[in-house]
Amino acid sequence: MREYAADIEDLPDELRVGRAAVTGLSMGGLDTMELAAAQPRRYWAIGLVATTAEPVTAQESLIRRQGADAVKRDGMAVLAE
Repeated sequence: MREYAADIEDLPDELRVGRAAVTGLSMGGLDTMELAAAQPRRYWAIGLVATTAEPVTAQESLIRRQGADAVKRDGMAVLAE
């Protein structure tokens, strides 16, 4: 999640936004928590929707990685299935 959060960490600067509220849905909630933990003074509020603060298990991590690999290989249609 840290890598995903790093991908968007500079966005407020690029948009010339000082402090901001950020909301994350599902896996985006994990990214939101990473952003807020890394730069707590930057975010005046966070919204967490349908997410958890619990770390994923090794099995969940494997399933997510397999899903990501399938999308990378076969495209987004595999998510619709």
